[in-house]
Amino acid sequence: MDKLPRGQGMLNPTKKRISVDERRASRRPFEVRAQRTAAFVYCRVSDNKSVKSDLSIPDQERQARARATEQGWDILRVYRELGVSAKTTDRPEFQKMIKEALGSHHPVQKIIVHSISRFARNVEDYNRITNQLYDQGVEIVSLTQQFSNDTGGFIAETTSAVFDEYHSRRTSTDVTRTMTAMAKEGYAVGGAQPLGYKLEPDSINPRRKRIVIDIAEKPLVERIFRLALHGDGFGPPKGVKAIVDLLNKEGHRTRAGSRFSSNALHGILTNSIYMGLKIYNANPKTKRWSPAPAERVEIPVPAIITPEEFGELQKLLQSKDPRKGTARVVSSPLLLAGIAYCKCGASMTLRTGTGASKSVYRYYHCGRVSRQGKHDCSGPSVAEGQLDSIVAESVISQVLQVERLREILGLMKEKLALEALENKERVQELKQKLQISERAFKNLIETVASSETLATQPILIAKLNETEMEMTRTRNALKSMLAHGNNDIEVSDYRVQLFSSLLSERLRDPNKLRMKSYLMSIIARVEVGEKYVRVVGRLADLKSGILEESQDANEDSDRSSVRRYKRNWCS
Repeated sequence: MDKLPRGQGMLNPTKKRISVDERRASRRPFEVRAQRTAAFVYCRVSDNKSVKSDLSIPDQERQARARATEQGWDILRVYRELGVSAKTTDRPEFQKMIKEALGSHHPVQKIIVHSISRFARNVEDYNRITNQLYDQGVEIVSLTQQFSNDTGGFIAETTSAVFDEYHSRRTSTDVTRTMTAMAKEGYAVGGAQPLGYKLEPDSINPRRKRIVIDIAEKPLVERIFRLALHGDGFGPPKGVKAIVDLLNKEGHRTRAGSRFSSNALHGILTNSIYMGLKIYNANPKTKRWSPAPAERVEIPVPAIITPEEFGELQKLLQSKDPRKGTARVVSSPLLLAGIAYCKCGASMTLRTGTGASKSVYRYYHCGRVSRQGKHDCSGPSVAEGQLDSIVAESVISQVLQVERLREILGLMKEKLALEALENKERVQELKQKLQISERAFKNLIETVASSETLATQPILIAKLNETEMEMTRTRNALKSMLAHGNNDIEVSDYRVQLFSSLLSERLRDPNKLRMKSYLMSIIARVEVGEKYVRVVGRLADLKSGILEESQDANEDSDRSSVRRYKRNWCS
């Protein structure tokens, strides 16, 4: 056998080995894969009616997808902005889109919009953001507008942005002027009304609406303010958190059917609408290009509480902790501590002085004058014993006389009878309304369950949610009214006479601490001027107070004991 030359018929150690896959790949034809253009789609509507109709957003998206298919672009994501204006860039979906488009991985090259007005309605914002996008290789594509890539296209695009901003500002000015005119005429200017109020068409112009009291929610609102002003009858006025806990424990719910929160309740207690004053444009801010300055308009509405009660409540809320303050007031040696106020509204405090004979003089003095001097108030001063005696004897002679008590109870009896009749009618109305709501809700549920197609219809789902909320509101209102019925116990002459003698005796008690607890249960405020003293009390719960005192007396209770803090039955 002939030998092969050296190096033939054997592996060459210096030659690179080629794998099977590499050999197969080497036989494939040469290919060049072009990178496809990626795009985002941004759809926006600012009108809530457009959101409810659910027509505009799908149409914008459909046109954008058609353009992308025509151009061979890949749509990575669709951003939908519902019911948001383009006056600013403070839009959640818009911010997310811009942040991702400007990301370091450069995901897209196009952003498709129906028109540049959907993207922005402010020239400054539009130019700033489009320049940032252009620097990253991202182009804004308008489906309804074509701009050439030259100086003329720049002018056309900028002009379109200017006209979009002009249209937005003009619309804003017209709407503001119209709403201001409506507010001046006493009409509602839109927005959800707070608990206890609703909108009704005007009798003369049904296209306009006025704010009226919601009879079904009024008892709950009155209870909230009563708790904040006077407490529950067994202690001082309750704070926001305590009221929230009590309402939720009793099963009360908001208009939406949820539990009460501290923020929501604080908003109710500080809303001036409850004293009969609805504020439109509460913090007016005049815009630079506005033809007329912004106006603050006060719309008169039916009141649920008096302005005096609302003002007193605001003072309570402004204090750091009214419940802790009450404890200090009760333990203070001053008889009128916590209820004596100067004519300027400041609390009266104790001041002392020493006379020529080294005797100490004690008198009530304006607290504001003590802190700031006589700038805003003349600072009336009254001797402690003199003011204490005037207040106590005035209550005994003008409130606790038997004939006066009978007169007050007679008036209260008529009022309670009228309220009981009205409440009975309201309960019947609420029961009928609840039956109608439950029947409508049941019918809608059956309709939705009958077809899978109907279960996805936005209009039907919105109607179902609206009916459920109305049913919940009516049920809560009915529960609240049934839980607070009127006390039909008759107050006899014996109880009235006993109450008069007991309280008159206790208000002459030499022990000021014991005397003070009963005095504060009758009067709520003493206003002191240079030439007058005004004593104010609340009489809403006087009937239950008389019953309680007479019951304690029949049980041979210790008359020298200090009465618990209860002042909400004084007028």
